[in-house]
Order: sequence, then C-alpha cells, then structure tokens
Amino acid sequence: MKNPLRVLEAFAVAQEHEVPLTRKALRLIRENLHHVNDEYRTDPECIAIFMRILNSERRVMRSLMAMNEVGLLARFLPEWEQIVYRWQHVMYHTYTVDVHSIFLVEELRRLWRGRYEKEQPELTELMRAVDDRPVLFLGCLLHDIGKGLGGDHSMLGAERARRCVERLGLDAERVERVVFLVQFHLQMARLAQSRDLSDPKLIFEFARLVGDRNRLRDLYLLTFSDIRASSKKAWTDWKGQLLGELFERTSELIESGSDDPSRALELTEKRVEQRRLTAAEELLALGITDSEIEQFFGMMPHRYFIAHKPRQIARHAQVVLAVDQQSGFRLRCGRCAEIFPNSFCARLTDTGFTRTWRGHWPHTTSTSWDPTCTRVDQALRWRCIGLQLRAGARLRGSKRGRISTSHWRHC
Repeated sequence: MKNPLRVLEAFAVAQEHEVPLTRKALRLIRENLHHVNDEYRTDPECIAIFMRILNSERRVMRSLMAMNEVGLLARFLPEWEQIVYRWQHVMYHTYTVDVHSIFLVEELRRLWRGRYEKEQPELTELMRAVDDRPVLFLGCLLHDIGKGLGGDHSMLGAERARRCVERLGLDAERVERVVFLVQFHLQMARLAQSRDLSDPKLIFEFARLVGDRNRLRDLYLLTFSDIRASSKKAWTDWKGQLLGELFERTSELIESGSDDPSRALELTEKRVEQRRLTAAEELLALGITDSEIEQFFGMMPHRYFIAHKPRQIARHAQVVLAVDQQSGFRLRCGRCAEIFPNSFCARLTDTGFTRTWRGHWPHTTSTSWDPTCTRVDQALRWRCIGLQLRAGARLRGSKRGRISTSHWRHC
C-alpha cells in the first residue's frame, strides 16, 4: 500500500457516507495492518482521523466494531489487544470485554440522539451538554483495559490508559479526564448501591474525589452506559434512582464551592426543609389538613425526608392518612381494586408483628399492597411477605415498593 494512511481513512470515509466496507476492502486492510507501527500510531494525521471517527454523528459503533473485527483497533491501540475476545465470568455481563466497551459508546450515543429521552430526560440533557465527546468515548473504550492482568483492573487500567492517550497526543487536561474515568469507573455504582446516601460525609468525600462537575457528569454518564451495556437485565429503575440521587446531591455540593464538611450537612438540612414544604403544598392542594400533614411528618424519621422526594412523600402520606390508625396497612383486591376494611389487619406492637384474619376474601385472586405507609419500611416489607406466605399465598413479585401475592384458596 503506497499510502498507509488509507487504512484508517477507509473507515472514516465509509462512516461519512454511511456505507459498510466491502469484503475486498476489509481484506486489503487486514493484509496491510503491518503498516500500523509506532510511527503510524503517533502520526498527527492518523490520530486526527481516529478522533474524527469517534466524534462523528453517525455509525460510530459500527465503525469501531468493523475496526475491531479486522484487527485495526488492536493495532492502533496496542492496549486494546488484551481485551479482545476476553470473556467476563461475572453476573450480568453478556458480552466479551471488547464488545461491551464498544457498546458503552453506543449507549451514550443513544442518549445523545434522544433514544432514551422519555425514560431518562436528565441523562439525555447531560449527554447533550458534553463538550468533548471523544474524551468521554475514549474513557468508555478504555474503562476495562486492565482486565485479564490480575489485581485491581481499575488501577492497572488507569496506567495503561494514560500511556494510550498520551501516545494519541492529547493535552494534559484531556489525559487526566480519561484516566480519572478509567480509574474510578466502578466508584459511583458502588457508593450508590451499597452506602447510605443520606450521609453528608459520604457526599462530601465523593465530591472531593471527583473535583468538578464536568468529571461528575462524565462519571455519571459512563456508569449509566456501563450498566446498560452489560446486559438488558442489568439496568433497573432502582439503580437509576440511586445514581440520580448521588449525582444530584454531589453536584449541589460542588456547585456551592465549599470545601467544608459542615456545608454538606447544611445543604442536606436545606433539602429536607424544601422537600417537606413541597410535599405539604401538594397535600394541601388535595384537601389534607395542616394537622394531618404535621401528624404524618412527626411520624417519619429525619432520614426519611433525605431519602424520598416530595412526590413520594406526598404519596406515602395519602396512604397513611387513608388507613385506620390501628392497622399498619390494608389489602386491595387485584380484581376490583376495592380496599377491604374487614379482610386483613396487620400491625406492629411492642412485642413485634401480629396478624389477624377477619371474614373472607371476596375473590381467590391476586392481591397487591404497599407497606410504605408503615414506620419501618424495608424490615416490615419482608416480614409482611413472610406473613403472606405462611397464610397460604404465593409471592408474584415486588416492584417499586409494591408487593403482589396470589391466593389459591379462600381464607
């Protein structure tokens, strides 16, 4: 090949015209991969073409996939070769590491194109606000580059990613953004899913780790795409809610410009007060009196207002104020949606959880109930499930706080 530059340029041209390369073209590229050496990898023209492919508005995933299959991606980015065809023996991961990493880029591009605008409006807006998509996409491609080397793949990957992006000639700030994403790509998911997000100290420490809002935004977007690209079942509304809450609280602290731990506590208290006021306004508009609202707010612990948004608080208050004060919850018939005051009563006493049966079920059908109107939330939820199973019910599922059971016999 007289001009080795065309090895990369062929993909850029095909991408621009939105057509795939022919088998003959792919064969010629494969036969000329030996031209992609150290000099080629540091050539400004070659680097510019590669960055153009990443920053294109069309066919980015298909171009990267084709480059990977023909072997060009591993030749141009030698660190990539370690993860090609590498299987992941962990929960949720459906794809090999190389394919999974390319899918991260596609998930973010779907956000950018508005594919998830209805279900993820905030993330869509954040993705469209990204000022340097190639850097974010490089973070996605290289986030698992340390797998298969033994040890902590995040730390090992950060070292390899630094060599890779420095070879591409990126300036120091862009290099650090990519390395940060690779090194801490698991951190946000770990904190959101395993730590208490109502703890101001946690928010303060995470804000100090990310440093600025752009890094926080990029890490949030990468975490979203990492989970979504693992498998169809990996992403859930629950994970999305936790990640969104962590992003919101950390972003608020960063924007305050404070480096004082007490500021995190101050912002938390301010958020609690605002949520109480907003929920109270919504409840007043529904005809609920001030005394009833204060009664409900007095029942709930302080942490409850940190963990729940105003609309959730208002919904829970309606449920609590609608039930009899002596019962923790009542059951709603899955067929006619009627609440039966004489069917089932469960309550918490000083000695623990008690239950009584009253009358009969009008239908032998499915029943759903929401235990969020009680004081003990998660602990009571599982006690309630155990109670239903002992009483002759089959658990159908638990989603968004609502538990569904089916009865196959009359009480």
